[in-house]
Amino acid sequence: MKILAALSLVIVFLTLVFLHFGKEIFNKDMGASLTKRTKKTVLISDLPGDLYSGETLIGNWVLFLHYPDKTATVNIFIDDHGKTSSRDKAVINDLKTSVNKQGSVKMENDLIRMEGGINPESNHISGMAIIHGVKAPVPFSAFKFELIENGSPQGNPVK
Repeated sequence: MKILAALSLVIVFLTLVFLHFGKEIFNKDMGASLTKRTKKTVLISDLPGDLYSGETLIGNWVLFLHYPDKTATVNIFIDDHGKTSSRDKAVINDLKTSVNKQGSVKMENDLIRMEGGINPESNHISGMAIIHGVKAPVPFSAFKFELIENGSPQGNPVK
């Protein structure tokens, strides 16, 4: 009886050892499978040349100047000549606006100079403004919106 118990104990031990090492033999190594890849075709297309153009800027915008202690909001309109007009005649008026092919936007007059980047898909501009009389650059952001018939704004949703 002692021999049968010892023999069954040895068989159980050997079975566990073989099961443990057997898993490593039959499992595939994930690192090896990463080296065996199939070829994929990638189509590269050019972005349209007018993605960043002056026409992107034409329209009504709400401009946010993010000062350290407050955020100033100004409604501006950019016309087809790149001129900016606003009800706030103090700072944001008669800005000369330009955009280059990389999406860099510059707006400036005698009192303020703003440089940033445009995202035409979401009609959003963000960057930094240097304002006459303010010691540090001020972050800004602007969002384009459309006016509906009753005159209230309707924003363009982010796609």
